[in-house]
Amino acid sequence: HASAGIVDTSTSEIYVYGFHLNGLGRWLSSGLAGSVLDNANYNYDVGRAWPIDRDTFRAMKDWFERQRANPPLYTILGNNCFEWALGAAAQAGIRLQITSIRDEVVMYQNVQRFRLWFARQNRIQLPEEEVRLIRALMSIDPSLVPQLHFGYHVAAALRHSTTGVRLP
Repeated sequence: HASAGIVDTSTSEIYVYGFHLNGLGRWLSSGLAGSVLDNANYNYDVGRAWPIDRDTFRAMKDWFERQRANPPLYTILGNNCFEWALGAAAQAGIRLQITSIRDEVVMYQNVQRFRLWFARQNRIQLPEEEVRLIRALMSIDPSLVPQLHFGYHVAAALRHSTTGVRLP
């Protein structure tokens, strides 16, 4: 689970919210009602903080309230807690460099291009079935792959982020 929060260091005022799925059903592809809930008491194992000014703090507080009053639809493959938390960071002007599934497709395609080149250069005969599979996967247009971020993408990026701001 991912959440987003703001802290006023002068008053110790803390707001932490997360986007949650309401109910079950066709949650992989269908949009179901979501809820933006208070997550201040959650125990997270990965977290980072970025400095924001007082105006951004107030704007984010208002944004959280608007989200709580009118939460978006939840879909596990598109509009989930991770995407919502990344959207909250973007709303505060914070741009995170987080690998998405689309990025991984591009990286995979580049690795496979290298494999084919290396095999040709070294006269290594790859099995024809493997070559066909590689070419088929390389023919995927990355722009058609969703720009999704899952837990391991977000956790890995946060673990390697340095912000200079201590979490409360």
